[in-house]
Amino acid sequence: MGARALVIVGVVAAAAAVFFLWPHDPDAGSLPDTESGAQQRETPDLLTADDMTEDAPELVGRGTQPKAEHVARAKASAPDTRPAHLKPGPGRIVGRVRNPDGRPLAEAVVTVRSIGKQGVAPRHVTTNRDGLFAVEGVVDGVFHVTVVIPGHGSASVRTTPGSDLKLTVHPLSQLAGIAVERGTDRPVANLLIEARPSLSPQAGRAWVAYTDSDGHFRVELPANASYVVRYGHRMRDGETVNWIRVTTAALRAGRDDLRFEVSRGLDIAGEIRMEDGTLVTRPVPVVALAITPEGSPDYGNRRRVDSKDGAFRIRGLAPGRYKVTIEPPAPAYGEETPFLAAKTLDGVEAGTENLQVVLSGGQAIAGTLIDEDGQAVTTRGLVFMMPHGKQPGSQEMVYAQLDGKGGFKSPPLDPSTPHRVVANGFRGFMQTNLERVFPGPDPLTITLKKGLFISGRVIDADGAAVAAGIGVVAQAIDGEPGKGTTYLWTYTDRSGHFHLNGLGPFTFSVSAGGGASGYVPRTYGNKVKTGTKDLVLTVEAGVPFSGRLVDAAGKPLKTHSLNAISVPPRGPTNWTKIENEEGRFRFPGVPKGKIRIGVTIGSTYIPLGEYEAPAEDIVLTVPDPEDRKRRRHASR
Repeated sequence: MGARALVIVGVVAAAAAVFFLWPHDPDAGSLPDTESGAQQRETPDLLTADDMTEDAPELVGRGTQPKAEHVARAKASAPDTRPAHLKPGPGRIVGRVRNPDGRPLAEAVVTVRSIGKQGVAPRHVTTNRDGLFAVEGVVDGVFHVTVVIPGHGSASVRTTPGSDLKLTVHPLSQLAGIAVERGTDRPVANLLIEARPSLSPQAGRAWVAYTDSDGHFRVELPANASYVVRYGHRMRDGETVNWIRVTTAALRAGRDDLRFEVSRGLDIAGEIRMEDGTLVTRPVPVVALAITPEGSPDYGNRRRVDSKDGAFRIRGLAPGRYKVTIEPPAPAYGEETPFLAAKTLDGVEAGTENLQVVLSGGQAIAGTLIDEDGQAVTTRGLVFMMPHGKQPGSQEMVYAQLDGKGGFKSPPLDPSTPHRVVANGFRGFMQTNLERVFPGPDPLTITLKKGLFISGRVIDADGAAVAAGIGVVAQAIDGEPGKGTTYLWTYTDRSGHFHLNGLGPFTFSVSAGGGASGYVPRTYGNKVKTGTKDLVLTVEAGVPFSGRLVDAAGKPLKTHSLNAISVPPRGPTNWTKIENEEGRFRFPGVPKGKIRIGVTIGSTYIPLGEYEAPAEDIVLTVPDPEDRKRRRHASR
């Protein structure tokens, strides 16, 4: 299951982008969220009011990777001709913004945030035509000042009230090159090029560009850092995608010599009819999920389209077999539309034409969510269901539609199959499970119980708040399934804070880092009680571990997930995905020393052995499936 989060919109959000990292579903139908962002950053020296005199230190920023450079105190300067309200004074932070040539930068967005104080709203102003700004009403404490020039760059610093700042903003960095068709070298136009920070490629903001008519592209980036790039999955203005999706290994910003090759994929096409032979003319989602040679689903190789007038065509598929699922949506509330049950076809070969799909009638699971006082629960959350015996995240799991008034309705389901219904993620409420629920006309009432919380913040080894998007997990050590939420995860916000709300009445261990964050995973004890408000979790940046993944014949493997964990285990795993043609991978940060590596191919986990980190250009070999079977048989 993916996590979703909302971010603020507009030019103010551009300021938040300096240290913002937020989850995003890479398979969502819309363009990636470009209102939020995250970069690896270093924290400038703390500057006091005494430092902020007329000869204040120069603050230099490149992209969102700020740097403070203390310069020699200036000799006697010219009189300060600024208006009174733009001069330093009590309860005020003022400053000037310019480019590297000394030219004032107007219309720069300046954001001032309190550090360490809860409930203090950030303040936003813009620079005038002389690059000057002033923020009033800042008293007592330390503040983080960020300046962002949309389309140009940013800089930031910590300071105190009474400061007079001088900030220099450098231009953005870039990744540039050309995209061509593999085998013909013809340029590919209108191809989306999407770059994400390599520290958190699954959760970070995406910076995007499209190739021009000659196949050239230039992605402007806010930091001279490393990024993973994805292409081949989307075109401009909804143009049909014919290319196989590719994700690169980490690339350092500043390059202008990139050459991306895309390969034409195969299609699966057909028609959708009802049992009487009538075409299903309303749009119906059709999903093709690749199947590995071992028969496991490969969730990294998935395509989705909507049918039109009863016909569908899924393009850009790599050769192989696919599980094709047709998922008719539930009719909207009050809509007079026949219920049709979902259908799955196994083993469909890429390149199949004229696939005939016949849908039968179905029934929904529908009802109301209420709290213990009988009031409708209208907050955001998820209601999902799967056939009895199946696990969350399985291909058979479906989500219900919420009406915002407490009502929910599933897509049409087989009325003869019992289902497990789960209500989860409703802020402040515990997870609720109902077993053996049959689809049908009778409404279902789900009562949600108030949950408990654990909150705090995550800092790095230097004591600075981490960027948003660092995972925090609570795992009950004395919980009972069905008695309340035993496992809950969330992300840090842009000030490093987290709030796990909706926990069951248990004692928890809490972990931070790991995943694709670039931080070494760490678990903090096993006696964290619900109601804890000020839990501080410290994470350390890991060391890199990179190389290539190949099969027993030396052929590169892609679209698989690699996992790394310390030996002995000390918390959650680090993980990364391989989606490039060369099988290259890079963990941005794993524990230093001995680590255990494994690969998940589809739903099968395969251990690959132990290695020393840091390491570069390691070749990991996945054993032949038959050889693995022989080894398992010999070990019995």
